[in-house]
This record gives sequence, C-alpha cells and structure tokens, in this order.
Amino acid sequence: MSTAALEVQEKLCDLGGGGPLKDKILTARSRLVRVNNKRWQTAQAPGRIWRFLHLRQRPKIEEVEDVRAAHARFCLEEIEANREANRRLAAEFVAYVEKANRIDQDFFGPQIEAMRARLNGLGVKVPGGD
Repeated sequence: MSTAALEVQEKLCDLGGGGPLKDKILTARSRLVRVNNKRWQTAQAPGRIWRFLHLRQRPKIEEVEDVRAAHARFCLEEIEANREANRRLAAEFVAYVEKANRIDQDFFGPQIEAMRARLNGLGVKVPGGD
C-alpha cells in the first residue's frame, strides 16, 4: 500500500478518537466536513472512510490534503506532543554522539559521522561537527 494510504489511515484514526469503529468514522467525517463540505458530506463518505481505515482503497490527492488539513486543525495537542518527543529523541542522539566521541572516536567514527550527518540534515546542531 502507498505511504499516502498509510498516512491517511493513521490520521483518520487520530481524527476519529476512541470508541467503536462506527463512532470513529462519524467523528472523522464530521471533522472532515468542516474542512471540505462538498467531498465529505456525500452518502458515500462513511464507506470511503471505512475503506481508508482498512486500506482497501487508495485515497486521491485531494482526499489526502483534506485529511492532513483536518488533522492539523483538530489534533494540535498530538502534533505538539510529537514535536516534544522528537526534541527529546534528538537530544538523546546528540548525547550519544558526544559520549561515543569521548569514549573512542576511532571505533565509533563511522557511527558518529552517520549520526552527525543525519542530525544536521534534520536541522539539529551537533557539537564538534563540521
């Protein structure tokens, strides 16, 4: 299945909240209607959401954009929690690079450089790097 389908499945689960599947579909649909009334107000929308959740149908690009917009609008606290978790994880990686550098730079050299390159690519500054 495509990465877009997996992304839509994950974000629809977040949009739907907890509870039975029928409630998740109704909650996700009500939030999607607020983003794009025309596409998600149709009678086929609940079935389409069900198929997206079960990876039985690939979403169109417009549907992916609607789901992303609804997720950004209605799941802000989860997005912020993920950002904080990512910051902590990056700090742990930086600490690993610094510790490996102190322990044995020759032995850990390839791992240090790979981690440094990956972290720099993500915009995280690693001390002791170029």
